[in-house]
Amino acid sequence: MDNTITTLEMCAGYGGIGLGIKNIFGERLRTLAYCELEGFAQANLISKMEKGLLDAAPIWNDLKTFPYESFHGLVDILITGYPCRPF
Repeated sequence: MDNTITTLEMCAGYGGIGLGIKNIFGERLRTLAYCELEGFAQANLISKMEKGLLDAAPIWNDLKTFPYESFHGLVDILITGYPCRPF
């Protein structure tokens, strides 16, 4: 039986929320995709993927064009960081 828990990370920032949740579930947790607008945060996500700290997965830069329908039925947890800190 596959006990993998799958996630999507929206407004992922540097991936901190996902890293925290991974501390709870360990290797059972698998992120399928990230969505992050800011270039610096995207570079940070890529760096963490290259170091093996985050799951290697595609990064989308726009919530409005993210292909949610492609992940229907495949995701157990939707992780979201509150976007646009000044607001």
